[in-house]
Amino acid sequence: MEDDKAPLDDLAVVAAGVREVINDTRGLFDAVVAQEERAASLREAHEGLNRARDDALKARLDLLENVAEIVRMLRQRLDRLAGRRV
Repeated sequence: MEDDKAPLDDLAVVAAGVREVINDTRGLFDAVVAQEERAASLREAHEGLNRARDDALKARLDLLENVAEIVRMLRQRLDRLAGRRV
C-alpha cells in the first residue's frame, strides 16, 4: 500500500518540492524586489520634487506679498501727494 508512507517520507518529498519552488522562482522574486527598490527610489525622488516645488511656490508667494505691500505703500503715498495738489 502506497498510502501507508511514513510522515517523514512525506515531509522529505514536501521539502524537496519547496526547494524546487524556491529555486524556480528565485529570479522572479529577485526581479520583484529590485522593482520595489526602484519604485521606492522613484517615490522618494517624487516627494523631493514636490517639496522643492512647494518651496519655490512659497518663495514666489512671499515675494508677491512683498511686492503687494510696496504697491500699497506707493498708492498711499500717491494718494497723499494727490490730496496736497488739489
